[in-house]
Amino acid sequence: MVCIRKYITNERQKLDVFSQANGAWAITNQLLTTTFFRLSKKIAVYFPVHGEIDTFAIIKKIWEEDKMCYLPVVAIDTLSFHLYTQQSKLIKNKFNIPEPIPNEKTIILPHDLDLVVVPVIGFDEKCNRMGSGKGFYDRTFNFKKPHQPPFLIGIAYDFQKMNFDLNPWDIPMDMIITEMETYSLYPVGKF
Repeated sequence: MVCIRKYITNERQKLDVFSQANGAWAITNQLLTTTFFRLSKKIAVYFPVHGEIDTFAIIKKIWEEDKMCYLPVVAIDTLSFHLYTQQSKLIKNKFNIPEPIPNEKTIILPHDLDLVVVPVIGFDEKCNRMGSGKGFYDRTFNFKKPHQPPFLIGIAYDFQKMNFDLNPWDIPMDMIITEMETYSLYPVGKF
């Protein structure tokens, strides 16, 4: 799995700026039309690194629609989520990923989020996700029940679709959106 993760990360980083921008644009447009996004008020998004899908247009839309945007903060073995506004200051965590400065006034419990946009290394047609291998999202959302919020939407390039072995602790996404297709646990047209 380590080799697969490294290979996909390298392939993402090889994409030219035009391909990255077009992919992010197509994925963002699909995400913004989902019922999940339209009905959600408290939305967590990640800060993109290592060739991950750019989320800045999603963040901008959250702010424009007066929704609340949250970014993950790495704790010991889980994630906490903190409000992210245009005035927020970011610091780099131990993985060199920018995150908000943790503060009791800006934190939200994972249970209270409506929607979480999740980075993806690999995925399959059944919305199973391979992450970075550290298990932060899986441990943070191990309470998640199918068809219940917070809804988890993974975003990736279509070339990241693959077959892989699942672990018992892996949490499936409600939906995976790529620049080419949307994979969902829900009937077509439901969300």
